[in-house]
Amino acid sequence: AKSRKAYASADEIQEELYDLGVDVDDKARTWTFAYAKGGAGGAGALVRLHDYERARTDDYELGRVQFDEIDALLGRRLAAKKARDFERADELQTKLRALGVEVDDRRR
Repeated sequence: AKSRKAYASADEIQEELYDLGVDVDDKARTWTFAYAKGGAGGAGALVRLHDYERARTDDYELGRVQFDEIDALLGRRLAAKKARDFERADELQTKLRALGVEVDDRRR
């Protein structure tokens, strides 16, 4: 859609992909999965694609939407790191910090 300069349509497609767990990096012309649907949780359940755990001492109450957003950002960040796209990983780290999330990669 972007090649046809249909930017609104391209943005809609990117949002659909994001909802499906796909992160698109136009600059690098790459895409990664942040999470996938399916797994043991039944049809439509989200399967995490990262191994980070929330600190046991963190008692801040999160809504389901906030938790899912953080979970997706963590998955996208890990995928970027595995792809050695450290600039993108840093951008996602900044988004996590804006949500009040500090990631300790050594402890996960």
